[in-house]
Amino acid sequence: MSAMLLVLLPLGLLAIVSLLCFVGCSFSAAGIATYYQYQQTVLQTSGVLALWSLNEASGTIAYNGVTTADPSTNGTYLATAVPYPDDSQDALKSAPAPGTFQIGQSPGIVAGDCANGDPNQVSSCAVFDGGYVSVAANASLNPAQFSIEAWVRPDWAASDPAAFRIVAMSRDKSPPIFKGFALYARPDNVWGVSISDGTAPLTEVKANGPFALGLTNHLVATYDGSTLVLYVDGDASSLPNLPYNPNVTKPLYIATGAPELPLRTGTAVNDPTHGPLNPFKGVIQDVAIYNRALTSTEVATHLANGNACATS
Repeated sequence: MSAMLLVLLPLGLLAIVSLLCFVGCSFSAAGIATYYQYQQTVLQTSGVLALWSLNEASGTIAYNGVTTADPSTNGTYLATAVPYPDDSQDALKSAPAPGTFQIGQSPGIVAGDCANGDPNQVSSCAVFDGGYVSVAANASLNPAQFSIEAWVRPDWAASDPAAFRIVAMSRDKSPPIFKGFALYARPDNVWGVSISDGTAPLTEVKANGPFALGLTNHLVATYDGSTLVLYVDGDASSLPNLPYNPNVTKPLYIATGAPELPLRTGTAVNDPTHGPLNPFKGVIQDVAIYNRALTSTEVATHLANGNACATS
């Protein structure tokens, strides 16, 4: 009888564990633990429309991880001729250089993006140097109230020319008047976000201080129909009573400005039908869009879960 119990007891425990376990469980020699990937935090957040994790190992498709989303919301990795990023210096920027991207680079910059529920396996990421991701124009990705979220690591050198560098952008024209938004690094190495309603010049919210090159930041910009807020690693800055209309006619871009527009050179520098590319140089990971303004508590939760693989 005792021998039979010794056989059945482990089987019973295994059955109980199997019933309790769900996606994200992992087993190790040290015991049993459950790990929740950062991506799960995003996908379980109310109102999420898209999550481009940018952790593909190969290919040219940047997949939207929201399983109910239309396949047309997947993005495409592209490399193109990228001019000098500062549109105030025509002679220099008019000389194109090859843009590049590298996907499947390990480890990624989001510690909480633990692959297969294992905190020792951090998901890969995409590294951009003039290459970018393009997502076809889609009204569903551009709601009247929104949040845009990304993890970024700026990797340009301190000696590189000062320039705007786009993290993510969805707008129908170049500044200063457009419909849509842009999230970017300013020439003074301060994160910023700008919006416009298509009739008035853009309004910008800047971070409370400069960022450090080579270090990762968690960026979230939210708009609730009135107030625009920018969070950098949880630190908020904001402006109230701002008008906004979304872009519904042009693509959404990650890591560049508006490559579909003719380049701004010569007399076209201030022409909104032309555009500077302002490419990003560095790592961008886990770009998400929501159809509402995330709360400060939700932003704090995403920051915490992105910084470490949570256990329960």
